[in-house]
Amino acid sequence: MVRWPADLEPVQRRVAEGRPIVCCGAHAGFGTNLLGIARRLGLPTALISHARVENTKNHFGVDTSRVDIPQQLVKLVKLLKREQRLVGIVPDVRLGEVAEQRLFGRTVFIGLGAPMIAHLTRAATFFARSVWNGEAFEFELVEGPTATVEVSREEFYAQFIRFYLEGLARILLGAPEDMSPQGGMFQNFGQAARAGSERAEYETSVRP
Repeated sequence: MVRWPADLEPVQRRVAEGRPIVCCGAHAGFGTNLLGIARRLGLPTALISHARVENTKNHFGVDTSRVDIPQQLVKLVKLLKREQRLVGIVPDVRLGEVAEQRLFGRTVFIGLGAPMIAHLTRAATFFARSVWNGEAFEFELVEGPTATVEVSREEFYAQFIRFYLEGLARILLGAPEDMSPQGGMFQNFGQAARAGSERAEYETSVRP
């Protein structure tokens, strides 16, 4: 059983501001029902994934298995500048331009497609994941940085990377079910992420 977030108000507020929504996930837990969220928000969708997606009026797909990813992303950015959409993307893969970061003593790679799209389209960002509460899975949506004209590209990228690392850390420090059934990059961490010394390392690394 998967329960929806009780409150979509933070997302609805950003939609009311006229912003696109970049909804970032991770290769862990149950996939977020992007279409379900979009229907509740009244938005068309876009999905960046390693799969062929047929484009329609209400859905635009970027297939990362193709060689023309940059051209596809340019089309998506132009589309988002014309109309609001909910964009789904999973940045925890080593694909295209990435930021190499350390998390719990291990190297992780964060794709920079998400902050690039958000910055160019003045979008709001969110981290979506499933959370095991002991009885069922609940979808969690955590608001991240919002791109504005006042924030430089470098500053926004830094804000996004910090935000996304915090989202990955919440998964690693949560219940084992939060990583299943799509272990993804989290299989590299095992139980080490639960060690108190590594928790302290993370807290020190993200301290302002």
